[in-house]
Amino acid sequence: MINVTNLDEVKRKAKILLHFSPIPIENTGLVWHPFLKFDCLIDTENSKTRENQETDDKIIAAANILSVRKEEELKKIYELYSSYIDKVTEYTDFICLINNKQQLPFFFKETKGYVNKRDFSKFLGEMWTLIESPSHAPNVTNKQLVNYFKQADKEYVMNQEELKLYDSLPDEITIYRGVEKNKKNSTKALSWTLNKDKAKWFATRYEDKGTMFTAKIKKEDVLAYFNSRKEEEVVIDYNNLELISTEEVKK
Repeated sequence: MINVTNLDEVKRKAKILLHFSPIPIENTGLVWHPFLKFDCLIDTENSKTRENQETDDKIIAAANILSVRKEEELKKIYELYSSYIDKVTEYTDFICLINNKQQLPFFFKETKGYVNKRDFSKFLGEMWTLIESPSHAPNVTNKQLVNYFKQADKEYVMNQEELKLYDSLPDEITIYRGVEKNKKNSTKALSWTLNKDKAKWFATRYEDKGTMFTAKIKKEDVLAYFNSRKEEEVVIDYNNLELISTEEVKK
């Protein structure tokens, strides 16, 4: 890992990702983009017929989702975000700047080679606690995420309170994970919790029934502890856990 973050190279890469053409996701009506989040397709074929429809020509920014109807409007968005990128002063600023939060792990994967260990670690920790199910992000594998945490400096991944609790963990701990019923590869996951009741909540938050796993793991295989969302989450190297039990739980 380099000693000094090369922010100019990060910005260069960010602009490459920004200027990707949005890709329609089949049978969903949604659009994939590594930097921005759209709620509709770009209509190039019928754009001329909509020139007088002022509402369709506007860029709508609602709940951080962009609605773009014409190619020239997309160009304006690219120019706007390019100017934002030029003003970035810290690597972690991109966490706020990237409109499509679920793509943060992909952005991290593409730019981590240009940052030092401090920025690498801070971005990883903030990214992990910000987005829903970061281990399900496209284009980044769980194996890669485990390796990222192993490379990171725990002092910057966690805040002081979390680091203090992490340091106080015993050499072996019991952990729990709750998932929807019949979910595949449920134990091959980074995210577990120290709180049994929280695991039960995760198991039944979408359905009346779910599955809860109980396992043991050594502290050396606990990669981080997070509690900003009051989940008592432990990020682990799942290759080294010892499964104790699997049980069905109900609301």
